[in-house]
Amino acid sequence: MRTTKQELYNLVERINRMAKHKDYAIHYAYGQPRLERADGSVNVSPRLPAREMKLWLEAYWQGLASLK
Repeated sequence: MRTTKQELYNLVERINRMAKHKDYAIHYAYGQPRLERADGSVNVSPRLPAREMKLWLEAYWQGLASLK
């Protein structure tokens, strides 16, 4: 099944809620997403195909959840 941009945006919203701030955003270049700080100043993830980015974001969210 294809991963949509909306799925990635929803995962980033979950991450932002977990992190208690709206500091992360998905930015696209060369057709591939990357998790960055909302202002684009820091790359948080590597640039990945959407399907792998979804897995990466889910793992990142799980890591944040384990810290709580």
